[in-house]
Amino acid sequence: MKAALCLARVVGALTLGRAPTFENAHALLRRNEVSAVLVDFDTPEAAREPWATAAEGYALCEVDVAAPDDEAVETVTAAMSETFWGCGCCDDAPQRVAPDLVALARGFDAALGDRTDNGRVRVKVTVARDSDPWLCPFLHTDDVVLRGLVALAGAGTIVAPTARLRPANVPEWAWRLQEPPSDADPPTTSAATGELLLLKGRRWGAFAAAAAHRSPEPADGLRVLVALDRLCDA
Repeated sequence: MKAALCLARVVGALTLGRAPTFENAHALLRRNEVSAVLVDFDTPEAAREPWATAAEGYALCEVDVAAPDDEAVETVTAAMSETFWGCGCCDDAPQRVAPDLVALARGFDAALGDRTDNGRVRVKVTVARDSDPWLCPFLHTDDVVLRGLVALAGAGTIVAPTARLRPANVPEWAWRLQEPPSDADPPTTSAATGELLLLKGRRWGAFAAAAAHRSPEPADGLRVLVALDRLCDA
């Protein structure tokens, strides 16, 4: 844990952390100056290959991290199969991608610590080709406690850890009284493909800034994005 804390990279007033495990990520997230954490999640190439045959769209499922492995994998397999491989082709594709999605959900819940929703995690997988209709091109924060984002194919999410965005319910004049002028072009970092980005949301707490982030620039080709949330925040 001590080694992981030393890996925190300070960028201005806020910090972008990097953690080797989800437990280390939780320790970093407890620090108010840490708005986002990158976690090394090594997705095997064999688990990414099936997405090349997936249909476009998005799938939602709930993972109970306390459930036995086979039960959790079965739940995810059914959701992925119905949305992305409903034609019956590539019969083993859903079974090949499900274990990693369950592992991501469990890791995300571990990073939440005592903010867990009784171990219930919503997993959303979006598959897009050439033009992604779900892109968010502008920096924004999320109305959640914590969100996990990982691109299993295509470019990862871009985070601006030093940016402080005015909440919609705070008048601009009041925001200027409590916040110094922000950088019009804050430094950004892109999560690598397969790298999990944990982003504090506006519900994390009063003394912690939510992480500003946006989608990458539009690009041709396949993009598979996994979003993780507490079920009660979804």
